[in-house]
Amino acid sequence: MDLGTSLAGIMGIIGVFFVPFTVVILIVWFKQNAKNKQDKLRAELISKAIEHNQTIPENLFETKENEKNNKLEVGVILIAAGLGISLFFFLGTNTINRNVGIGAIPLFIGIGFLLLHFLNKKQEKKEENDSDK
Repeated sequence: MDLGTSLAGIMGIIGVFFVPFTVVILIVWFKQNAKNKQDKLRAELISKAIEHNQTIPENLFETKENEKNNKLEVGVILIAAGLGISLFFFLGTNTINRNVGIGAIPLFIGIGFLLLHFLNKKQEKKEENDSDK
């Protein structure tokens, strides 16, 4: 085996494992960074309101509707990632082998998040109906 073939194999292995890991880390970092900026701006707004003896709106501390739907988003993303990983390993070998099972991990975690989303939604409707009575 010559150096070019060995180098291509090493780069392929690094690309397969390092690139997806790096992409996930970058997505989490950017999302967390944006949330930290938003929290910092909210804290500055509250401190300025306190300095000027202004009342702080109660809805400033409430969770947003899109934060409640986060479980749905995470579930869909994980299901897509699991299917993508499984498809990647299946198309790479044209056979179903144990590597396809690696994609089952995020797939079933995503299904769990989806289940959690719909169960929470059902529970919220039940509590809302109970409070209306």
